[in-house]
Amino acid sequence: QYFNYTPTGIASSNVTLTGRFKVTGRECRCYINVAISGSLAAIFTTQPSLPITASANHFETGTPAQSGVAGYNDSGTAVVLYGLSPRVDASGTVVTLMTTAGGTISATVPITWANGDSISANFVYEI
Repeated sequence: QYFNYTPTGIASSNVTLTGRFKVTGRECRCYINVAISGSLAAIFTTQPSLPITASANHFETGTPAQSGVAGYNDSGTAVVLYGLSPRVDASGTVVTLMTTAGGTISATVPITWANGDSISANFVYEI
C-alpha cells in the first residue's frame, strides 16, 4: 500500500512537492514530483526530504551510484526522460538529485528552472 507524504526542500517558494511511498520489508520505494510555479531565485537550498531515514547499512555512501530514475520537463521546450539520477546515502534524510554528468542540480543546472517546469523521481532505498 502506498502512503502520501509531502517532501520538504528544493526552495522556499514557488514550488509544490508531492510524494508517495511504500515499505516492503526493509526497502522504501518513493515517487516524488516537483512542480515549479514561478521564478526560483533560491532553488535547491536543500534536496527533497525522504519519508523515512535511510539505513546506516544502505550501500550508497560516498559513491555516485543511483537509487532509481528521474527526469524533468523544461516547459515549452523539452521533456528529458532519465536526465537526472536520484541518490540516497547511508543514514540519509534527503534524496540528492544528480545530473547525468554527476553534479548536483541547482538553479541553473541542468536548466534554468522556471514557471511550468517539473521534476519527477522514482527510487528505492534500504531502511
